[in-house]
Amino acid sequence: MHNDSKAQLQALKNYAMQFPAGSARRNAFLNGLGPIHVAWHTNPVTHGFLLFHWDLIKQFKSVGGPKQFGSIKAFTAAQLANFGAPYNVNVTVGQGDIAGLRNFSLAIQQWHNGAHMEIQNATGLNMMDAGTNIFLREFWQLHYFINARFERKLRSYRSSSNQSIPNVIAQIESNQHSSVPRI
Repeated sequence: MHNDSKAQLQALKNYAMQFPAGSARRNAFLNGLGPIHVAWHTNPVTHGFLLFHWDLIKQFKSVGGPKQFGSIKAFTAAQLANFGAPYNVNVTVGQGDIAGLRNFSLAIQQWHNGAHMEIQNATGLNMMDAGTNIFLREFWQLHYFINARFERKLRSYRSSSNQSIPNVIAQIESNQHSSVPRI
């Protein structure tokens, strides 16, 4: 069941890759992403918050998405604090600690919801509409920041320092089925 959202993102990437490299490909991806993003936010039963958005960024990068905005750099903690969204998630994840990952996902998702609103209040950009916020550089900057925090937790969680982040995620998806919708 948890492969549904991942399969949708993969299918969207495959569709976008049929277009010439450049703005046509990026636009095909972003235009197709809106309904998928809205559907996930409406009923996120397949992949949890962190796994869905981690895969989303992977597919976005694979179609050259960052070039749509020139480039994308994650917000810094200082920038987020200036928006009124100081990063205050403090959940420990130890090696093999799947409950810690679930708790971290819940905590950072709650923080993220407030961050979207605070960025909107500070900039006037509509960060709260899942169908259109994907067209904003600030959406991607926020999610790059979140992905970086998630990858730090995955490095703590993994069984070996040699295990890559994609392999850790694949292992979670293969072996922790009941946790996938909550991470």
